[in-house]
Amino acid sequence: RLAATGGTFVPVRLVSPRLLERTDVDVVAPDLARDRAEWRGRFGVVRAANILNHDYFDPDTLLQMAAHLRSYLAPGGLMVVCRTLKDRSNHGTLFRLDQAGELAVADRIGDGSDAAAIVLAAAGAASGRSAG
Repeated sequence: RLAATGGTFVPVRLVSPRLLERTDVDVVAPDLARDRAEWRGRFGVVRAANILNHDYFDPDTLLQMAAHLRSYLAPGGLMVVCRTLKDRSNHGTLFRLDQAGELAVADRIGDGSDAAAIVLAAAGAASGRSAG
């Protein structure tokens, strides 16, 4: 990622250098529209920050992206879906995948994610249920 400051572009670190140094953590930045079968059930934590956005993608694409993210979670894993508003406030929803494969809201930060309903709908569709 790059950010403009004073007419120049500088790299923006989206991940702490200390986290990148850890050998027990994989940090990846996938194309969420593309399924990565080799990642299914592999991650204890997945984060989608400022990407599951109704202004960027149509509802079907958002459902597909959310389903891919959910499929990458290991049982007991956490999914963080967050956004930063123009006023620089952060809002997000924390989801937990239980041992039976059910994804549920565990907590909210601020107003929560505006994509929470899409994430739950994708999880319900993936397991053959309605998100209700």
